[in-house]
Amino acid sequence: PDGRSASERLLSEVESEWAAADDDADAQRIQAWMRRPETIETARAWLEEVGCDPRAGRLLLGLVYMAREAARLFCDSSEDKSMAREAKRFHKRLLAALKTGEADDFPEDLRRARRFHAAWLAVDKPKVVGCLVDSLVARRAEQAAPRVPNEAGAAVPSLSASADETLEMIRRLGGAEAEAEAREAERRAGEMAHVRAEDLATHVGKVAKRAFWDAVQERLRGGDFECAFGLLGEVQKAMLALVAHSAKAREELADKFDAAWLKQQADNGALELGSVTNLMKYVASTIAAWQAPADEPEARAWVEAVEAVAAAAVAERADLGAFIGDHLAPFLARAHELIGRIYERLVAMQQEADGEAAAAEAAAEAEAEAPPQD
Repeated sequence: PDGRSASERLLSEVESEWAAADDDADAQRIQAWMRRPETIETARAWLEEVGCDPRAGRLLLGLVYMAREAARLFCDSSEDKSMAREAKRFHKRLLAALKTGEADDFPEDLRRARRFHAAWLAVDKPKVVGCLVDSLVARRAEQAAPRVPNEAGAAVPSLSASADETLEMIRRLGGAEAEAEAREAERRAGEMAHVRAEDLATHVGKVAKRAFWDAVQERLRGGDFECAFGLLGEVQKAMLALVAHSAKAREELADKFDAAWLKQQADNGALELGSVTNLMKYVASTIAAWQAPADEPEARAWVEAVEAVAAAAVAERADLGAFIGDHLAPFLARAHELIGRIYERLVAMQQEADGEAAAAEAAAEAEAEAPPQD
């Protein structure tokens, strides 16, 4: 409407939002800007202009927001550090493409960021619950022991929310069981204020993850399978992201692992025990095959355990609902953990390669700038 192109509008808005004041009220305003239909439409229009899928408009804006609000959004985990770095890299590449009009390489930048994002999301829900519990416990520990060394809160995200608001967010993400676990962790924090910070952080992380998966299992045992298909879908997306470089591998994975198809079968009352056990065996064996040699024995033992559980269930003609309630949540928790290890390894390899490339580039520049030898 103002006569500017999609790239001009998007550049102007991204730069304007990035330069805004760094406070909670402004963060909320930026979130509102991201959600506006006209903002999303501008992002989609520009993506289409440069040959990208316009449906990635929300992802583009989300990555920009992640880059700007990295200190608020991310914890100190390796997954979060990697996602924060990738979001900042993507933001720089986006600005370069918008300012210069040279976007030939941007589709590859978007594909790379999408892979990082999909892999990060595979472990995001338990991680978010963990971060919220971390903040809650850190606040309680600080109240109980004001002289705790400063390092005690180094890995905890700074949240402006009150304890009640934080507990409400935990309940929405992980359910009543996760909230109860968080309250117990908060209570124990007051008693454990003398414990070293790294020990407390490790303890809290385990409590948070256990709370999330316990809440999932409680829902499954109650017959609410909706969350199972969502979590299966996250695992599927993460696995697809890890083989994005191979069309053949993606095709095989899509053929054998289709969470949406399983949900459709369940909705129509046609889901069978064999379909679930076969999927569990396939996913376990595939994830195990991708593990580093150091993790292979542990992953192989997991595969054997999954195969034994599946064989016993089929032999006993176990009730499908009872089987899902007893076994799917622990299976998904383990799958998320092992996928996270693969992701960490790939990120480390990419960072090493990027470091070597940067060193080689710096060496070449230094050689080119060196005065000629007589």
